[in-house]
Amino acid sequence: MRAAVPVTLTALIGIACAASPPRDTRLVLLEAARDCANRFQRVRVVDVDRFGQMQFQYLPGADEREAFLGCYRAGVQERLRALISPGRLVVPAGRPGPTHVPIEVHGTAVFVQARINRGEAVTLLVDTGAARTILKPAALAASGIRVPKDAFRLTLRLADDRMIEVPIVRVGSLAIGDITVEDIDIGVYDVLPRAEAVGGLLGTDVLGRLKVGVDVTARQLTLEPNQDALTAPQ
Repeated sequence: MRAAVPVTLTALIGIACAASPPRDTRLVLLEAARDCANRFQRVRVVDVDRFGQMQFQYLPGADEREAFLGCYRAGVQERLRALISPGRLVVPAGRPGPTHVPIEVHGTAVFVQARINRGEAVTLLVDTGAARTILKPAALAASGIRVPKDAFRLTLRLADDRMIEVPIVRVGSLAIGDITVEDIDIGVYDVLPRAEAVGGLLGTDVLGRLKVGVDVTARQLTLEPNQDALTAPQ
């Protein structure tokens, strides 16, 4: 009887929009893959690159491939969530209700003013398709924040399928009206380079914790914290 020959596969796991930890991305992904391989004895990890593309072997007839991939996806997400600060959502004491802020509307694009570290106002594109808030380098510098040379990186897949890496920095506060997110990790990248007046994108790492209403006629954005996301001010 012939011995079963392992099949080698390459799988690109859908984690490209997750944040990279403050150390070698590949090592974190490899740790997740090896932990899962220890649970599935008929699977062997060959290699993982920093974008999550994994080469692994499994024995034909072993009904473990999909379970192994599911384990890997969950393990990677758990590790990355633990290493990236989502910040704390706070509102002024006694004002837990909605806040209303003016917006600019250009076609289908909605822009809102935000303040970084209580500095000058920065215009952000409200982008419900962006997983993370991103500031342009110039907007970050104007807020008095510099990107450390050893800043860890955020790996993103763009709409045209290009993969880019951007540095992650922690800002003390990002405020929109009465709502503030403290100690949040954001990406730094020159988004919308032709729109000089735009300082970045407001992503779902902030918007996902709010009930968001847009009144185009009144040129007004209504934001109300989800109660499970709210932190009382100290």
